[in-house]
Amino acid sequence: MHERSVAIGGNSTREMFNPKDDFSRMLLSKEGPETCNSYNMLKLTRLLYQGSPSASFIDFYERVTYNHILSTQHPQKGGFVYFTSMRPQHYRNYSQLQQGFWCCVGSGLENHSKYGELIYTHNDDALFVNLFIPSSLTWKEQGLTITQTTQFPHQDYATLTITGKATRQFKLAIRQPNWLAGAMTVHINGKAYRNFTVKDGYLYINRQWQNKDVVRFSLPMKLAVEAMPDGSPWVAFKYGPVVLASAAKNLPGDIYFADSSRMGHIADGSLIPLDATEPIRFDTAALQKYIRKNDNELQFTMVNPASATSVTLQPFYTIHEQRYTIYWPLLAAGKSRIGEAEQQLMLTDRVSVDRISLGEQQPESDHGFTYSQSESGIWNNNNWRSTRDSISYSLNNKKGEGRSLVIRYIANKEGNAFAVYFNGQQISVPDIESSATLQVKTMVLTLDAALMKSLADQKVPVTIKAVAGKETPKLVEIRLSRE
Repeated sequence: MHERSVAIGGNSTREMFNPKDDFSRMLLSKEGPETCNSYNMLKLTRLLYQGSPSASFIDFYERVTYNHILSTQHPQKGGFVYFTSMRPQHYRNYSQLQQGFWCCVGSGLENHSKYGELIYTHNDDALFVNLFIPSSLTWKEQGLTITQTTQFPHQDYATLTITGKATRQFKLAIRQPNWLAGAMTVHINGKAYRNFTVKDGYLYINRQWQNKDVVRFSLPMKLAVEAMPDGSPWVAFKYGPVVLASAAKNLPGDIYFADSSRMGHIADGSLIPLDATEPIRFDTAALQKYIRKNDNELQFTMVNPASATSVTLQPFYTIHEQRYTIYWPLLAAGKSRIGEAEQQLMLTDRVSVDRISLGEQQPESDHGFTYSQSESGIWNNNNWRSTRDSISYSLNNKKGEGRSLVIRYIANKEGNAFAVYFNGQQISVPDIESSATLQVKTMVLTLDAALMKSLADQKVPVTIKAVAGKETPKLVEIRLSRE
């Protein structure tokens, strides 16, 4: 919740929890928070809340619901999103009917039927109003109906109308969100009410309730800035609980609806360099000076004073079939803000035909992984796999463009050799580098161009075998490259 989550509440990159001290790969990757991950985080949060009903759990639940879950269904066509990239000026793919049924389609069908699940909860003597969503609750045990009327977050207040055949004594507990811009005010039947208590993030009203009592409470919102949890110089903007984003220019060739291919859920269009996103040059402690509210309640204009350029900020959940920017850099333009990692990623993305991140469940299963005597783990935020016998995968030789096989591995002092078989034939491997200290090394194995053209659009097997029963180095990546 607090150390590994980005502004929208997601906390995974390529289906792995993000390291709490380094969010660079969250910004670099096109495979950002996975919808299933957030789906399961909401299930866990609900269970934890039921055991210990603190408003902090609902603050997180609300964040994820509005900013990740709500954004993942196309409002007209109904398709679902798998990965929501946090990379500035990237985009997302939606599923299509009869074209694919990913895990995030299965959970996605549930996500958008569950908005009413945690609006209200209760214990023996209190009714908790957790979420501010238009709804009607039948409380059978008390013989009451509670109707919530609101246009939140387009509106900064909500009303509760209580109806029943008899008076009832119970506590009404209204959540005080962590994003409030000021004190909540309460009116009952049009009159200010101040005889409430506050505990665990809830405002408690304890009274005899009459038929048709009306409670109106305020939800004052403000602009806020949220930095990356690792302290890196990237920020997102919010209004109340709503994360704001800017629509970016689409590129020729962008495909926003996935086909039936196994990897169609990944928004695989061109990466725009991080340096192409204009940095924030103003003091974020004075947001009101540089971001003004438009006539639309949830639309803002942000002006960068140094360049006088302006962009429109709107709720992220309203942006569809569009590239977008959620996180903005704070440093001056020029040199890449994530340095060599960004430069290497741009190069890799441009020349890759297919790639496998070893030791990661989904990429391996997507590439027909088989093994004997193999281990996997993580070193320095690099997933890896080794073997004392063999591991095998299948690489997709799209359009016959593969020209080399690139293998990245963690060199160690032993420098154990391994054999590589491609399309059933052993290929020559250079001497494995050794290193007194662990570090990632890269080998490039040239492939026969004529053979690769003849294998166009085929899945070509690649096998790594240990030599003399000695464990291979820890292998990080296998990639088919155009160069």
